[in-house]
Amino acid sequence: RQSHSGYIAIFAKDGVPVYGNAAGYKDIASGEAMTMDTPVRIASMTKPITAVAAMILVQEGKLGLDDPVAEYLPEFSNLRVATSETPDADGFYPTTAAETELTVRHLLMFASGIGPGLDKDSPLVAEWERRGIYQHPHGDLGERVQALAQLPLLEEPGTRWRYGFSLDVLARVIEVVSGDTI
Repeated sequence: RQSHSGYIAIFAKDGVPVYGNAAGYKDIASGEAMTMDTPVRIASMTKPITAVAAMILVQEGKLGLDDPVAEYLPEFSNLRVATSETPDADGFYPTTAAETELTVRHLLMFASGIGPGLDKDSPLVAEWERRGIYQHPHGDLGERVQALAQLPLLEEPGTRWRYGFSLDVLARVIEVVSGDTI
C-alpha cells in the first residue's frame, strides 16, 4: 500500500477547467483517498497567488514593477530605515530616511525591508512581531497595512531578502489598483 500525502491538480484555460485530478491520501492513517472536493489548507500559497495577481495587473498595463508603492499607498512615502536594532532611552528606534524608494519589484522580491522576517531575536524584530499585521485583530487589509507603514524598515529596500510582510503590502496595492478587495 502506498503512503503518500494527497494532492489536487487543476488546470484552466480562459477561466474554464480543462483538467483535474486528485491523487494520494487525505488521511494516510485511514487510507482515505484524496478527492477533488477535499478541503485543503493553502497557507503560504497565498504568496504565489498574490504574485500572480500582481503580474496579471502588470501584463494588463495597470501596474509597473518599478512603480513606487507610495503611488498607490501614500502612507509608504518618506519611509525610515532603522539604524539600530535597539531603541534609545526614550524607546524610539534611531532611523534615517530611506535612500531607495520602495517599489512593487521590491515587494515581489521580498526585498522591501518590511519585517519581521526570520531573523534572530532583537528588540526591533520583536517590535515588528508585536505590531505586525497579524497582531491587529480588527480592521481590513488597508488599515492593517497602514499600521505597518509606521514601523521603521529593517534595511534599505532592495538590499536583502526578508521573509516578512512584503506580499501583504503587495496585496493591498492590488486592492487599490484593481478596485477589488482581497
